[in-house]
Amino acid sequence: MMSSSIFSFLQFQVNRYVIPIIITLGNIGNAFIIILFNKRRNNSCSTYILWAAVMNSASITLYSVNHGDPALYSLIFCKFHHYIPQVFSQTARYLTILACIDRFVLTIHTSYFRVISRPFVVRCSMGNIFVFWLIFLIHIIIWTTIKNE
Repeated sequence: MMSSSIFSFLQFQVNRYVIPIIITLGNIGNAFIIILFNKRRNNSCSTYILWAAVMNSASITLYSVNHGDPALYSLIFCKFHHYIPQVFSQTARYLTILACIDRFVLTIHTSYFRVISRPFVVRCSMGNIFVFWLIFLIHIIIWTTIKNE
């Protein structure tokens, strides 16, 4: 029984002191990425990374809202409190993967694959990724509920 109280105390201390530092540093890093890559939007890879940073910053900010949260009392807020950060987080991860694929495709000698780096294709693929995660994660809205125990 003693170890569970120590673990709960440590968890409380980490949530109180470490998580805000991580959130702050994450948002500062994403702000630097947004500032840096906003000037280079003509490059397809920088477009992916720019929007991945925007999505990461949004998901970090939404995850950090836990105190005085209406999601504890309202079912609609509860459902979207879990859904929206997941959509932003997954979209950011896959935009980073698309940036890596984009850089790889530019190293291939055949010009057939370089179509992927065109701005129209980049915008379409970013939109498709976002819509995919909006649809794929819909189960969070359906199955999330508030339990009063």
